Amino acid sequence: MQYDPSDFIGEILGEPSKKMRNPVNAEYLCPFVDLKCTKRSQQLNGPYPVCSVYKWGGTANRRTKEDLICVCPNRLFQAQIERDIISNCWPGEKPTNPQTAFEVKLSEVGKIDWVIADIANDQTVNQFVSVELQTVDITGSCFSAYSALINSSMLEKKPSYSFNWKNVYKRYIMQLIFKGLYHHHWGTKIIAVMQDVLVERLWDIGKFTQTDIQDSNIVFLSYKMVSDLEDEGRYNLELVGPIGTQHINLMNSIIYQTPPSKDKFVQKILDRIV
Repeated sequence: MQYDPSDFIGEILGEPSKKMRNPVNAEYLCPFVDLKCTKRSQQLNGPYPVCSVYKWGGTANRRTKEDLICVCPNRLFQAQIERDIISNCWPGEKPTNPQTAFEVKLSEVGKIDWVIADIANDQTVNQFVSVELQTVDITGSCFSAYSALINSSMLEKKPSYSFNWKNVYKRYIMQLIFKGLYHHHWGTKIIAVMQDVLVERLWDIGKFTQTDIQDSNIVFLSYKMVSDLEDEGRYNLELVGPIGTQHINLMNSIIYQTPPSKDKFVQKILDRIV
C-alpha cells in the first residue's frame, strides 16, 4: 500500500505541500519573515522548510487526519500579532508610537523573541510588552514524507512521528515563570503566542488559574489554523483570543503536581541494579 506524503506534511515554505515541490527554486525564502528558512534537519545540509504537519487521530485500524499543527515559530508571523497584542493585551493606554525590537537579551534565562515598545519623542520608552512565539516539537521524523514530496513520489509506509506536548510544557513553562516574574516587577506583560491546540494542551497539563487580562503578567495569545475555502490546501491563522494568568499560577501548577508512585520508582531502582 502506498501513502500520499501530503497527508502528513501540510505546508512547505508557506505553501500547501502539494504545490511546493521545489523549494530550491524558491531560494528557501520564508514568506512569513521574508528571510531564508532557518529550520534544519540532521538529514539535510541545507534548510528543511516544513512549516506544519498533520496530526492523525483515531485507532490503529481507523486513523483520521485531524489538526494541522505548526512546527516552526516563524509560521505564526502570518497573523497580525502586533495589532492583536495592542488591541487585546496592551497594559494601560494604547501606544502612540509602537516600535519593535527582536532578540532582546533579558538575563541568564535567555533572550526575548520580540519586544513591542511605545517610544516617546525624546526616545524614552513609555511602556513595552515582550512577545514569545512557541510551537510544538515532534518526536520521530516526517522527513520521509518531505523527501517524497520533493521527489514527486509516494510513500511505501507511513512516517512515524508524534507531537511532544509535555516537552514543551517542561521546557517552556519554566521559562515563562522566570520571565513572568520579571515582567510582574516591571509592571508589564509577556505574551506567549501559540497555536490554539498547543495552548489547550499546556493548560490541560498545567491546570492554570485564569485571571483578567489587565491583572495578568503572562498572556497566552491563541491562534487557530483555518482552511482557506478559495484555495484548497491553504490555511490561514485566525485569532482565537487572549487568556491571562500570572507567573505564580504557573509555578503553583508545578509545585503542587501529584507525585508519581514511590513504589513504582523503587521497583525501577531494583530493575536497574545489576
